[in-house]
Amino acid sequence: MEDEQPKRTLPPERRRSVTITVKVSPAQKADIKKLADRCGMSVSSYLLARAYNYRPKARLTDNELAAMKEFAATRADVTNYANALKALSREERLALFRRYDFMLEWGQAINNEMQRLSAFLNRMNIPNALPTETENET
Repeated sequence: MEDEQPKRTLPPERRRSVTITVKVSPAQKADIKKLADRCGMSVSSYLLARAYNYRPKARLTDNELAAMKEFAATRADVTNYANALKALSREERLALFRRYDFMLEWGQAINNEMQRLSAFLNRMNIPNALPTETENET
């Protein structure tokens, strides 16, 4: 589901062409492979990212993906509700809430929640990448 990125030709000094060998146990190798797979990365890219102190994000599980979709639906519902409130006249809003200060406080609280939710959703949609100085041509 990720967008394919166009292939770029890197200058020779930035192209990943040198191999580093590391001795690990078979269990460690399996663990590293599992971690890389969970992040949607090759073992090489995963280890390089970790060497640069970058912590790749694991891909979303089915439950996390379902929760993210629910968050998106909730955001849309609250936005629609807020828009409906905006469409009411001041008198209608006052009659609905009976206290104008409560309405303002409630609106600010909803706005803060929506900003937090939007930030969460945006963070979840950013794919893993290597630090720029370690880009790979592949």
